[in-house]
Amino acid sequence: MSKYTYERRKLEGLCTRCGKVLTNDKKMCEECLEIEKIKTRETREFYKSLGLCPRCSRNKLFGSEKQCPECSAKMYESNRKSREKRNLNLKEYYQKDIKELKEKGLCRSCRKRKVAEGHTYCPICLAKHREYGRKRRMVNSKSGIERSERPNYGLCYFCGEKIDTDGSTCSRCAEIMRRNLPEKNTGNLYWRMDNKLIKKKSEVLK
Repeated sequence: MSKYTYERRKLEGLCTRCGKVLTNDKKMCEECLEIEKIKTRETREFYKSLGLCPRCSRNKLFGSEKQCPECSAKMYESNRKSREKRNLNLKEYYQKDIKELKEKGLCRSCRKRKVAEGHTYCPICLAKHREYGRKRRMVNSKSGIERSERPNYGLCYFCGEKIDTDGSTCSRCAEIMRRNLPEKNTGNLYWRMDNKLIKKKSEVLK
């Protein structure tokens, strides 16, 4: 088949192999696709039987390899680019979709009801999300006690382990917090966070 015939059939929406009118969005009709699939499989099996890479038919295979390292690297790079492109398209789509919903004042979850003030979810969906988060925290919690209630039982607010300090967090979580907080005003910020929990605990115990 000449290149001219191939391009002409492609432009006219015909199968590039047999010339039939296409009923799909491929370059070949279903019958020709099946023939091509069988041919490709047989060709790959032939090169594999010779100990050659079934993709490039040049490099030798070693051990249990299904394709040579060169083709594996090319496929990995191709999949990586496709994945990045797909993720970028999805990100742009969702950003655009959420922006349109926000402009209309509609919930980003149910897409029907008006959003709650200061949120992107309606009151019903917001309550569902909060309940889902609460149940998930309970499942992931070693103690089985919700975070807000842990200090009342002498347990660390963050990890649920027994408190071994004067605050409402264990020494391990306190050290992690100190390391992750900015250098400026670290002590003040940690003091405020820790004492906020202590105050809440004392109010409950009264």
